[in-house]
Amino acid sequence: MHANGLAPEDRGPVIHQASHGPNTIATETEDLVVNATVEEIGTPLGAVRLHYRVMYGAEPVVEMVDDGTGPDAVSGDGVFTAR
Repeated sequence: MHANGLAPEDRGPVIHQASHGPNTIATETEDLVVNATVEEIGTPLGAVRLHYRVMYGAEPVVEMVDDGTGPDAVSGDGVFTAR
């Protein structure tokens, strides 16, 4: 361990290319699908979770998956998906 947690094994994942769809404003009955590329840097990934909020409501937490099920297109490609 280095001072101030600067060692490579202390770093968290890198999250990039986050997107959501549909590209139009979703209705109350439509699911919003969120994708993000998550790269493990140092500490192994345990789970990827999406925290979101609608207006001033509660902040639900949804597990994001990279297993090729549901809206996740390809298993193990580093792109995590939540609905």
